[in-house]
Amino acid sequence: MAQVGSRPVKPKYWFEEFGDYWSCSCGHINKGETCVGCGLNRGLLRRIFILHKPASSQSSLGTKIQEQKEQIDKEAAYHEAMTSRVQANASTDLNNIRPIEEFGDDVDVDWGKASPSEDADYNSDVNCSGEGDEGIVYTTLDDQLPEPAEEESDGKLIPVPQLPTVIKKPKLPGLPKKKLHLAIIIVAALVLLSGVFGFVKFIAAPAQDYDEAVAAMEAGNYEQAIEMFQALGDYSDSMMMIRQCYIEMGNVHFEAGEFEDAITDYETAQDLAETGDVADLIRNCYIGIGDKYQEESQLKKAIEAYRKAQEINKTENIREEIRVCFIGIGDKRLADDDYENAFKAYDKAQNIKETEEVKDKINAVKYAYVSKNMDNRGETVEKYLDDLMAKKYPGAKELYDKYYEWHAKIVANGSADDFKNKKKTFTKAETVFFHTKLSGGKPDEKIKLYYTLQWPTGQVETQMLGDEWKSGAKITAQFMYPMPMFGVDGKMTFTVYDRESNKELAKCTVNIKD
Repeated sequence: MAQVGSRPVKPKYWFEEFGDYWSCSCGHINKGETCVGCGLNRGLLRRIFILHKPASSQSSLGTKIQEQKEQIDKEAAYHEAMTSRVQANASTDLNNIRPIEEFGDDVDVDWGKASPSEDADYNSDVNCSGEGDEGIVYTTLDDQLPEPAEEESDGKLIPVPQLPTVIKKPKLPGLPKKKLHLAIIIVAALVLLSGVFGFVKFIAAPAQDYDEAVAAMEAGNYEQAIEMFQALGDYSDSMMMIRQCYIEMGNVHFEAGEFEDAITDYETAQDLAETGDVADLIRNCYIGIGDKYQEESQLKKAIEAYRKAQEINKTENIREEIRVCFIGIGDKRLADDDYENAFKAYDKAQNIKETEEVKDKINAVKYAYVSKNMDNRGETVEKYLDDLMAKKYPGAKELYDKYYEWHAKIVANGSADDFKNKKKTFTKAETVFFHTKLSGGKPDEKIKLYYTLQWPTGQVETQMLGDEWKSGAKITAQFMYPMPMFGVDGKMTFTVYDRESNKELAKCTVNIKD
């Protein structure tokens, strides 16, 4: 997301304290309660927590103070002295001024040459307008004084009294009184404006933008709020608020069932902090995705989503969801006669948690598999049959007896060792070979057999076939049409029987012609 805004949103310097010394947000290092550089108050900056240097940042104030301590002390002393002098000049000590009335009207004054005072220059004209000797304040007698004269009294001179004491006011260097007052006002205004500008620039403006960003977030305008918080940089907890915006957006997507979008927002929030408190939200999304796929019968995808949730936090409820999905897969495969994959799915469900329900489903798969593949015979069929018999599964005994009953397959041809190719018609002069292949019976079980042969004339012969036969045995019987019957055409039938039960196992019929 693009950054918005370019105006500065934080002080160039941080407020820090080190004993009697402190660094202002303008960068000036001070000793006292007011910044010499910008006029901000130390207590005010102390209360504005955002101007404090973050705890994670290394402080360099101690080093700066050691380097500038002497200069700081000089500045502080000079500032204090100047303040005292300005305050002293604000009022004149009138107690040292001698008023005119002290001399009285009946005193004869001889204005002869008088001794000059140490603090006054009588060779200069008196100017009450303030011009001339700057900073000197004179007392006035009359608008115009008479010329002084000496008179005798008993041959003695009458002493001329001294003029009232002239008070010389301390003079500030470089500026006259009116200009000094104006300069002080200007400096005070600049300091005040600097403080106001600093407050607005570094405190008031970011705080207002922050409040607007919070309002946007609370109104659900999360993308707009994120842009506004990003523009604030590291002001206050802006980064954490951005993280919260992503969490809130994720919550909205989650409630709408848009789990992939919710995961994206939650993972973004997770990347903005070192804590793992968003992990459960992401996990819930994967569970939601799994539930959605499960409802749509996309069970493999559902299991994949559930497993991702399980990687975040392994809990029994997720294991159960995965188990249910495997059962669903097994049911679907069983309905499609895909017995092998049905068995695998049920077996995985059973590995998660063994239940009688899944056991019955597994037995149903085995029963269906044996029923379909009984004629093919094989290890899998026989293993499933044994399992079903051990569990006394309904119908297993019938399948077992049917599978293990004896079977025989007869092929007729004119070769002594050909058990595959069949021949249906023979001449009376040909030798007929009946090849019998035996199957069935329980493991290691043996059977006793006999056969019958019916000639075209209807005559029947019966013959025993050895003592015992095992499953897989191959038996061959050969016959030639006998001379007494040579003139009759017809069918020849060869039949094999179980000697113990007299049950017919197999028969084969061929045609005999001239």
